[in-house]
Amino acid sequence: MTSRWRAGGAAVWPASVLTALAVAVTAAGCTSLPPREAESARMEMSRILERDAVLVRGWLGEADACLEPVIPLATAPASAGEAAGPYRLRGFADNDEALFDVRLGEAGLVAVAGQAQRQFAAAVLLNPGGAQALARVVLEAGETSVTRRAVRTAAELRAALAGVQISTLPDGRTGVRWDADQFALLQLSDPATGSVLALDRDGEVTVTAPHGALEVALSDGVRSAAALFALR
Repeated sequence: MTSRWRAGGAAVWPASVLTALAVAVTAAGCTSLPPREAESARMEMSRILERDAVLVRGWLGEADACLEPVIPLATAPASAGEAAGPYRLRGFADNDEALFDVRLGEAGLVAVAGQAQRQFAAAVLLNPGGAQALARVVLEAGETSVTRRAVRTAAELRAALAGVQISTLPDGRTGVRWDADQFALLQLSDPATGSVLALDRDGEVTVTAPHGALEVALSDGVRSAAALFALR
């Protein structure tokens, strides 16, 4: 079996990135959509986007650990991380082919005030379209091992993207509805700048899309797919 993992294809993200992600997740669920009759126009899916990297997040406690839903990325920094770190992240395809193998050290863990757990986030570079191929992620931390598995096929994720409802509202904001019972996380990004606008778990969210388009990604917890939506 030939591994497609690229050496030097992972970067451990600093505390500032983890804080920004936490703020995005919190803010995403705070605003409900106005009634449907307030919608003025709709965005439609233009094309599926290939995503060649993922952000693998989670936390480590004294006797337990957790993997959060994997987030797709357009690319990842070419940094090797900590080759001798005591913690290990691995990703596999459906056929058990290794897609990445990343070591984490103490420098890659971020303490959270008031909590015993420490968080981590590793950006991992894959082969083209690798976000749709990822089927299993394994975290090994001493005697603790956590495995998270994909529950949707790539085809099911692509079909679900077509069902995301995006409407522009009279006040200039954009409302997004999706099936939160079927998928772990939705990510909204500005395709013009690449900045993340929201991470949502609740099924509906409003954002500002200044360029008349949105990049939408759905994650089933491990596997993910992304598409460009624009006004037609």
